[in-house]
Amino acid sequence: MRKRLTRRVIAWSVAVAQAVILIECVVFYAWSGDWFASELAIVGLIAFALVGALIVSQPAHFRFGWFLLLAPVPAVVSFVASEYVDIIQIHHVALPLEGGVWWFGNWAWIPSFGMAIGMLTVRFPDGRVSRGWRFVDWLCITGTALFAGGIASIEFPGKSPATPTTVAIIYAGLALIAAGVVGALASLVARYRRGDRDVRLQLEWILLATGVVTIAFVYAAVVAIAFKVDLTLALAPAYVSLVCIPVSIGIAILRHRLFDIDWIISRTVVYVIVTGILGGLFIGIIELTQQLSILYTGERSEIAVVVTAFVVAGAFTPVQKWVDATMERRFRGGDVAGRLHHVSSTAESVVRVIDPHRFAQWLVEESVAAFEAEGGLIYLGDHGSRPFHTKGSLKRGTAVDVSVQHDGHDMGRLLLGHRRGGIDYSHRDLEALKRSAAALGGALVLASDLGHLMEPRAAATAGLDSEAVSALRT
Repeated sequence: MRKRLTRRVIAWSVAVAQAVILIECVVFYAWSGDWFASELAIVGLIAFALVGALIVSQPAHFRFGWFLLLAPVPAVVSFVASEYVDIIQIHHVALPLEGGVWWFGNWAWIPSFGMAIGMLTVRFPDGRVSRGWRFVDWLCITGTALFAGGIASIEFPGKSPATPTTVAIIYAGLALIAAGVVGALASLVARYRRGDRDVRLQLEWILLATGVVTIAFVYAAVVAIAFKVDLTLALAPAYVSLVCIPVSIGIAILRHRLFDIDWIISRTVVYVIVTGILGGLFIGIIELTQQLSILYTGERSEIAVVVTAFVVAGAFTPVQKWVDATMERRFRGGDVAGRLHHVSSTAESVVRVIDPHRFAQWLVEESVAAFEAEGGLIYLGDHGSRPFHTKGSLKRGTAVDVSVQHDGHDMGRLLLGHRRGGIDYSHRDLEALKRSAAALGGALVLASDLGHLMEPRAAATAGLDSEAVSALRT
């Protein structure tokens, strides 16, 4: 609990600090009359930080949240450096290190856009990236290094223009970053295609947002390289599109239970709205009663304040229930198909327990899909017999061999092949497979017991006596 509290405090401190600094920069630039295209990214950067802190602060440790939370940091540093230079140049305040701060701020923002977008998307939603998509990281890292290196080689304004070699390096870096973002989008499409219905519902908005960001980055690369458009203007659509990613994650959280934190958000929104309503109600009643008191008695009434407090306190529960019901209809009521899907999933779970053979088939297919294994199979009964159900192939051998047992009796084996991308099965993965295999063993015993219970009932319905039942069993 203490570790979680510390993580939450750190996450929200970092997020709030970034938001405050960025808002202060906006106010300062407006006051100074200084405008540049990268300011269009500030709303998206604040959203990144706040959504990242929300995810990090949950009981489950979602590493993806840290990527969201820390992605804006380089851009925040760059904005602060730009503000420092504006204080010197626009407001004529004598401060040291003008050239060095300008040089640092001129390229410090690049990791927030060069690495963050592609490397964030390819890690969605658990913070991991399979080996098959690691090339996205290399494209983003290499592109960011070239882009930042080219920008960093530009001298202080007015000294000398950028050389053709510098421009070529900058364009090469921008092209690699755009290619990395395209690769990240492809990884998200692959995850969407192999996901189940719930995963697809969670990913559809994020997939759309990532597509918008990808188009914006590709547009920036094309118009800057092919048409020699000023780099700042070419990147303007990309700056604006950044806000799409945290917004889409918010929609997935509220509508489709991404990261299982929609309840926390809805509770927060409910109590913020209730507080606002009751606060306005309190102020309104106080003002009305005081005006009436002055009108009829000529002085303000302290009793009116006490009565109003009791009225507002009594209104809390009805108002809270009304707002809660409204939020329920707004964020969950429309997903009727989702509710029916939940009912059908529950029914299928019961059927799988009653029908252990169907349960065994489901266990193999779900295990192969969940772990991205090359294949899997299950034996029921004698291990040397023919497999009951197979999925994929085990050409490279078996990586996991789990016994299906109940009360110490061996009832079968579950075999899984190696995971794609060279990822090993963790201890937690193995424990989950053992629990599933034990559940299958229990289902086999339960089905056997149900079979013995149902046979006499079926026979009685058909008009058979106990001797006929025994004969049928034989």
